[in-house]
Amino acid sequence: MEKVKLPIRIKIVAVLLIIIGCFLNIILCSMYGYSSSDYLLIMLEYSCLFFGILLLLRIKWAWYGAMASAVVISFGFLSIIYSLVENLFIIFLFVAPSLIFLTRLFFDRKKYMEVASLKISPERKKINILIIVGLSILFGLCFMSIASRSQNMENRMKGKYERAMIQTNFKTIQEPAELFYNSNNNRYSSAVLSSPFSGECPKFGDGNTMFAKDRTVASVIEYVKEVASHVNCHMSADAQSWAIDANYGDNSSWCVDSLNNATSTTINSATGLCSEQKVF
Repeated sequence: MEKVKLPIRIKIVAVLLIIIGCFLNIILCSMYGYSSSDYLLIMLEYSCLFFGILLLLRIKWAWYGAMASAVVISFGFLSIIYSLVENLFIIFLFVAPSLIFLTRLFFDRKKYMEVASLKISPERKKINILIIVGLSILFGLCFMSIASRSQNMENRMKGKYERAMIQTNFKTIQEPAELFYNSNNNRYSSAVLSSPFSGECPKFGDGNTMFAKDRTVASVIEYVKEVASHVNCHMSADAQSWAIDANYGDNSSWCVDSLNNATSTTINSATGLCSEQKVF
């Protein structure tokens, strides 16, 4: 009996689907987070890999999934070309071969079904089942990995947002602090302190330091507290220097002080200023 082989176009599509699936995987692995459209890419990635391999295994229903994936990829490719090139003739040169190929592929369905319907040996059937089960487990693990990676990236993005918000608000403290200093006998406190103040920043009206006396400074501190886990303040006993640091995210910090320092660190207990003397 003459051995029936898979049509060459089916083999080409299967190999292309596997290559495209691997390419999409590389793109997605390089991302720092996922949007709703990115999850559609994830689904397309694994459908390409899954149906491409099943086509080579001659699974009947794989043809329909492979055709659907090929059509989606073709439309995606067309949209990219359309966004980059405005010349309709050039677009036609790209689209026409794809349409011809997909049309010919559609008419290969009968041949593929004929090949897929051939009786295979029990050993080959077992191997096919093992491959399908293995692919299902592998893809399941990959989805779990993507979900975990997406959560980690989301936490990173949240940390970046918190840092940006804290930095932006802390920048607004310098000007009202200097106005308070000039209005209170060249002190950052309405009265001389008996000892340095150090600890969690007080609420408005709770003390003599500018942290509690100046409404603008107090408002900024309260706003930062909404995203930071801790906001600490320090005021020297002579009320000539101050510092504020905020802890956020995964044990990260941001500090500002009276010397106009802004650093990704905490207050130095010895100097009462930010630990790193780096001005932004």
